[in-house]
Amino acid sequence: MAVPSYTTDLSSQTISECESNSTPLVFTNIGTGADATETDYFIQKTACVSKPFNITAGGIYVTTSQAITTSGHCFWAWYYFGCPNALLGETSGGMQAMVGQSVSNYDKWDIFGSDTYTYGGWRCVPVDILNIGYDDRVGSGKGSSPYLIFGVYANTSTGIGKGNPLGIDVMRYGRGEMRIAGGSSGDGYATFSGFATENDSINNRWGLFQVIDGAYLWQGLMILGYGALTEFTDSNKNILIANTKKVQSDFNKIEIRNASSIINWTGIQISSLGTTAKGLFVMTDNADVNLDTCTFIDMGTFTFQSNAVSIGTIFRRCELVTQGGAPFTNCTFDSTNDTAKALLSNNPANLSNCNFISSGTKHGVEFNTQGTFTWSGNIFTGYASTDGSTGDEAVYNNCTPYNTGQTHPSSNQDSTLSLRSDAGGTSATGESFAAGATKILSVARFYLKKTGSPTGNATAKIYAVTGSSGSYTPTGTALATSENFNVANLTGSYAMNSFIFKLTNSITLTSTTNYFVVIDVSATTSSAGNTIDVGYENTTPSFATGNAATYAVTGSTWTNQAYDLIFDCYTDGAIILNLSGGGSTPTIRNAIGCSTSISASVNISVYVVDTSNSPLNDVQVAIFRTSDDLEIMNKDTGYDVEGNGYATTTYNGTTPANIYLRVRKASTGTKYIPVSSTGTIQSGSGYSTTITLSIDTNA
Repeated sequence: MAVPSYTTDLSSQTISECESNSTPLVFTNIGTGADATETDYFIQKTACVSKPFNITAGGIYVTTSQAITTSGHCFWAWYYFGCPNALLGETSGGMQAMVGQSVSNYDKWDIFGSDTYTYGGWRCVPVDILNIGYDDRVGSGKGSSPYLIFGVYANTSTGIGKGNPLGIDVMRYGRGEMRIAGGSSGDGYATFSGFATENDSINNRWGLFQVIDGAYLWQGLMILGYGALTEFTDSNKNILIANTKKVQSDFNKIEIRNASSIINWTGIQISSLGTTAKGLFVMTDNADVNLDTCTFIDMGTFTFQSNAVSIGTIFRRCELVTQGGAPFTNCTFDSTNDTAKALLSNNPANLSNCNFISSGTKHGVEFNTQGTFTWSGNIFTGYASTDGSTGDEAVYNNCTPYNTGQTHPSSNQDSTLSLRSDAGGTSATGESFAAGATKILSVARFYLKKTGSPTGNATAKIYAVTGSSGSYTPTGTALATSENFNVANLTGSYAMNSFIFKLTNSITLTSTTNYFVVIDVSATTSSAGNTIDVGYENTTPSFATGNAATYAVTGSTWTNQAYDLIFDCYTDGAIILNLSGGGSTPTIRNAIGCSTSISASVNISVYVVDTSNSPLNDVQVAIFRTSDDLEIMNKDTGYDVEGNGYATTTYNGTTPANIYLRVRKASTGTKYIPVSSTGTIQSGSGYSTTITLSIDTNA
């Protein structure tokens, strides 16, 4: 390993050292009062250039020739004005950087004024002259590179009668890179104070990372691992990101390079003072990065890779954090300033015991990877209380599912097929298609509306096909069945409606294999005048790889049809979160074609009473999951710790889960009428109900 190295691009890109107003470069005065070599106050080396200011507008500039052509490279200079309250306000041009071709043709950029330079002193200000528009222009402006004059201009409310209050010191150009490499346990780790020492040397004064009272002031590009790996270890430091206004949004950035670098930060706090370049954090290479009890405030985006570890770290009012597979433990994401979400996650299993605090809108976590993940101890505060699509649900499944060759859009709809479950009706219809790729089914959609008031649950099903292309029909038992869809929630207007296939009851579609996707309303209460209406294309059917089929209640047969249903089949959009270790049950938003299931241990309780509300024991209670008839509970009341009348258990499957119940008391003595019912196990509350049994007077 090597001792720490602290360098910058600015050290070799000097426009003027400002050590003299005449040698080696000549400075020129604008306005009355001659410029001078200033040795009483300066910021770098032994002198600067100053000017009296018994005027209200004027400046000083150096004549040279300097090419600045790389986008993002800035004009850097140190500026001083001895009477800050005499300056005009910043946006009125109090103090301005100037660059141009001649005293008759230059541009000026506002850098500070009496309202933003209250306490005066030397300020190093970068200006991106290539990308940031000027505030004032003289003549034809700065022109194109190379530029011939560089300097400072001031505007005041009154002239200053004493001294030389306007000063400028070392002028440079470049990106403003903090280049850090080397460091080890034997040679000493690279540190913030190490770079600050080099930065603040009287011979350097780079203006990149300077010591201020109780903190460091940083601006520019911090490169950890420049040209070689670095071992950078530091703790309990407070860093402020300068309010850089005349630069692009990515100007202030921490960039980690070299996969062999090791970054250990403990108790580091970094806060942005401005809003233009808030400070980015980017792992360009997958280095060993450890953030322990750090705090980042009002910063921009963070982009991690899998070798980063964040423990007890706070991201407060920052923009998007991209996980990149990295683990986050006991971290806080507070009031994100991203437009949509606090964290983009590709591996939810690596998020544990984190706190997500809503900013009033936006999601806590957005997922972009399908799969089953353990989800441990994460807490959500202030997000939507129910699943939906308002934009402030706790989690958002946005996996970008696949549907190539598995969709027929609603713009083709020209006809309606009415489904109903009574005798003489058509209770199911579907469309054949060839799977576009080998992927797991997550959602099927149909173009639906209702007539009248049908009730109950419809499902979507996947079948194998029989027959030949263009005249396929479904065959055999269903290969997969969706979660229930409540038809009462349909409206009188057509819309694409989603049927969810959770990973636990889905199917892997095989590329180029033909399938039938079906909507089945046989379990609904529907009839003539109370129908589930399905949109299809009849006039010129255009779905080339499939055809429709219908199922008649009377006769129980499938018939192929020449038209095409409006439908989608989405794959690779399903997520299961297995909750453990406490925390919140998150509310969910699913993107089109996505499904999210929550699996957690929840309580199920059935309390059985008679018509006088007295508890009944020895009543058999059986509960089954609707999707696959899984037996969840089958026991008698009165034998659990809850006491008389109760039958209880716990459920560890995915939620919400639709269920059906059968309750009966078969014994000698008083006979009761059996009861059948349905319900839903919810992710947070589980399921609880009271069943009343009536005496069977005919027994």
